[in-house]
Amino acid sequence: MKYKAIVAFAIISLLLAIPLSHRSAKPLIHLSFKPVASKGIIKKVPVISTPLSTPVVKTPTPVVSTPPQIVLASFTCDSYASYFEQYSWNVNTAIAICQAESSGNPNAISPTSDFGLMQLHDIDILNPAENIAYAYYHKYLTQGWQAWTTYNDGAYAAYL
Repeated sequence: MKYKAIVAFAIISLLLAIPLSHRSAKPLIHLSFKPVASKGIIKKVPVISTPLSTPVVKTPTPVVSTPPQIVLASFTCDSYASYFEQYSWNVNTAIAICQAESSGNPNAISPTSDFGLMQLHDIDILNPAENIAYAYYHKYLTQGWQAWTTYNDGAYAAYL
């Protein structure tokens, strides 16, 4: 009889030592049995204990410095009016298309591989004078204003 109680105690202790595979939202209550000797008979008395709470450890708050502000130069196609005026097209329309296409940024490159002020497709010319010259000779003289999507969809008109 004595050995049965010891074996039972060992099995219960072993079962309680196995970690649970998941945690519940409620705190777990651990049950263990403590043998109590009373008049030569061993009784199993449940002992209820709650697990110790995990201490709260504050992580230090990182010091966040304000990044330097980057001020972009404001671009405008009006700055290149002298280049546009060298050619026999409507200068106001050309400047409006330029503004609608690149916002006046001579270094603009679109995700669809359009380059420079006039957003020339697959033609990597970022120099403003060369970009405008190419736009006039190879786009405007061959296709007119229809060579630019911003003319076809009317977006250029906002800049007239």
